[in-house]
Amino acid sequence: MTTFKTYLRIVQKNIWIIIMYTVMLVLFSAVNSSTGRGQMDFAATKPSTAVYDYDGSNLSNALADYVKEHTETKEIPKDGDTLSDALYYSDVDYVIYIEKGFGEKIAKGEDSEIEVKSNNSYGSYLSETIVSRFVKVAKSFAPMSETEIASKTSALLKNETKVELNTKLDTSGLSTAEFYYNFMNYSILAGLVFAISYATIGFRRRMVKKRLNVSSTSYRKINRDLMICNSILAIAMLTIYTILGLFVIGPSVIFSTNGLLMVLNSIILTIFAVSFAFLLTNLVEKNNALLAIINIVSIGSSFICGVFVPMEWVPDFVVSLAHFLPSFYYIDNNRIFATLEKFDGEHLGPVLFNFSIIIGATILLIIINSIVSRKKGNEK
Repeated sequence: MTTFKTYLRIVQKNIWIIIMYTVMLVLFSAVNSSTGRGQMDFAATKPSTAVYDYDGSNLSNALADYVKEHTETKEIPKDGDTLSDALYYSDVDYVIYIEKGFGEKIAKGEDSEIEVKSNNSYGSYLSETIVSRFVKVAKSFAPMSETEIASKTSALLKNETKVELNTKLDTSGLSTAEFYYNFMNYSILAGLVFAISYATIGFRRRMVKKRLNVSSTSYRKINRDLMICNSILAIAMLTIYTILGLFVIGPSVIFSTNGLLMVLNSIILTIFAVSFAFLLTNLVEKNNALLAIINIVSIGSSFICGVFVPMEWVPDFVVSLAHFLPSFYYIDNNRIFATLEKFDGEHLGPVLFNFSIIIGATILLIIINSIVSRKKGNEK
């Protein structure tokens, strides 16, 4: 009971750090939800082009019409620096010059004469794809008259496949939940580990240990009591995070199968965090060193594992390094849960593998902590 009261008193003195990381979790998640980052909707946009047809043939007219149909064409004067300025300021993405003889060469199956200028934007690459698609289809009909090639090419390119995405998942809500639980990696490894470490390290002070050694309370009992206190604090914080998630994400998402799996995922990470914090206090005695390690682990793992920066933007060697951290498997599970629709062995296989990695790392920490604690208990 004395251990619990002392532990609670230390937590109360550092309650501000728990509040700070909790506010950060809710604030960033709320901003993410309101700005629409969680939206999975896709809206197609047209690049802007300028087309100058010097050939005037049936094929060149068909190409110009096809480009105008799939892009936003602009009439820009060619005199002076007007066109160059338009490219520089992204008023237009792609400029196409259809040279004289274009239709005649296509009809013979020869390489066409098309000069282009671009600003190397995404729109310019999309425009290049549109032009290349027309030219390749047109050349596939050669040798043939220009009129026939133009007619067949235009007819063929009008046959477009419509793709519809049918899913019963609340993709928007699950995307927001994914971000919320991904950011929880930082809140748990920073806020929870900090709270546990600072509450526990007081019992690791040299003078305190000497008093414990001469008291009737065994070192093993102190460790057991501290582990119980740490577990209670972890459960309390995780409960608060989950309740707040009901308001940020919505109960319909949280209580769905996907949402409950994310909650389970966060529980497993929390168990790892408690074990890590307990080991940390057995190895480090100074507050400054403790804070530095917590910051490095929480911020570092969040950066390289995809919390602050999407994994597709991270260099390959950093992704390889991230595989050594439990946070990588925690975040990967959240990614899977955000789109998982079938819960059979095949689809849950990667999830179970990720769980096993985090649990394995936790067991390793517990073993190391047991060895260190036994050694510390034998020290006089």
